[in-house]
Amino acid sequence: MSAGARYGLLLGLFFGLSDRVPGLAIVLWAALSIQEAIGLWITWRRLRLPWFLVGSVAALAVSLVMIPISARGLNLATMIDQLPLPAVVAIWLGIAWVPLSLGLEALRDSPEWRAWRARSEQASLWETITFRHVPDVHSVDAG
Repeated sequence: MSAGARYGLLLGLFFGLSDRVPGLAIVLWAALSIQEAIGLWITWRRLRLPWFLVGSVAALAVSLVMIPISARGLNLATMIDQLPLPAVVAIWLGIAWVPLSLGLEALRDSPEWRAWRARSEQASLWETITFRHVPDVHSVDAG
């Protein structure tokens, strides 16, 4: 199983527990927001993948918006009945845009994407979480 899949399972476990542990969802969305902001900066600086950038911005926006929503005791499922429909649709469109942007980036099949995909296949979970699997292709420091 790939590190990305293990990371997804880990997040699923934590979010599954968040209904039972008060405040956990707020902490998770805040941590994801920080990780996404750092990851967005690292991947753009190193790879310059335009579709990935758009998906990362969408993921960051959704995570930031979900912090106060979680503070109200709502989650992605329960917010449907509690928030205005346009807000719910915007959040779910943001979520849907993330895998779509990855698919569009894969269709572009740039050398940067191929380099990242090759490194990702060998990466550990820790390397994935800390973005150490992102090759330094376009960095200013890469020369």
